[in-house]
Amino acid sequence: MPQLRLDELRFYVYFRMTPECFDEILNLVKVEIRKSDTNYREAIPPEERLAITLRFLATGDTFYTIGHSFRVGFTTVRAIVTEVCEAICRHMEHIYLPEPTENIWKKCAEEFENRWGFPNCIGSVDG
Repeated sequence: MPQLRLDELRFYVYFRMTPECFDEILNLVKVEIRKSDTNYREAIPPEERLAITLRFLATGDTFYTIGHSFRVGFTTVRAIVTEVCEAICRHMEHIYLPEPTENIWKKCAEEFENRWGFPNCIGSVDG
């Protein structure tokens, strides 16, 4: 991670986001995804836990492949991805997916009608 941060373009290609965006997400979830060291092992730090998750989301690689890249077990990768995704959803859903109001629906319908000529439409599926 430290070397990757030195090259913003490579960081973007690797994680599909800027270092600033990474830090913003990290600040939202850091406390929740932090684990404590035990007598048997050191905990994987929040930065690395987020990096593992974002790499998985950016590439769709297998847990096995990501585990090799980060030198952790694939079951550990699975647990981290699940945990971190849940934390991201809990902290970001209200920011980026606010509960719809009547005004939001009306504005959406108006945009669909203006752009596509579909009245009373609030969404579509491509495909």
